[in-house]
Amino acid sequence: MKGVRSEPAGFFARLRAHAKWSIAAAYVAKATDSVHLFLIDRLIGPVAVALYSLADSLMGYVTSLFPINSVLDAMLPQRSQDEATARQSFVRGIKYSFIGFMILTVLAVVGGYPFLYLLFPKYVAAFPVFLGLLLLMPRWAFSSALSPLLRAYKFQKPGFTLSLTTLALTVALA
Repeated sequence: MKGVRSEPAGFFARLRAHAKWSIAAAYVAKATDSVHLFLIDRLIGPVAVALYSLADSLMGYVTSLFPINSVLDAMLPQRSQDEATARQSFVRGIKYSFIGFMILTVLAVVGGYPFLYLLFPKYVAAFPVFLGLLLLMPRWAFSSALSPLLRAYKFQKPGFTLSLTTLALTVALA
């Protein structure tokens, strides 16, 4: 039929239009992690890399206890057509993610040391690094709500720009 676009062509056009920025952002995020570990190794030493890696893993476990990102990823695209409802969902997402992540932060500060001491006594040295990473929790709460919104409105290019900014700041602040 004339004028009717086939589904595979439409799919690949959408991939080229939006997914390229998401894919590039994923590579930049991986590069940032690698550069971060490289700089820690060169500036402090390999023991610091091990402590940081353990603290970063603990941080990942703590943040995974509040999967607001997954909830918003499923909900925001459905509501993105109605701007008022999407805005309300976004504001509530930020509010509840901030509250949830702050509660997790308090629990991690109070229960993290006993947890490490009882179950993994050799790794207690990583707890101060973990406490330092917990200072990033407000940023994590905000980005957990912002990332699904950027994806819902197909604003992957600003997400890629933020990834590049993070990489530049990691190198500059080392």
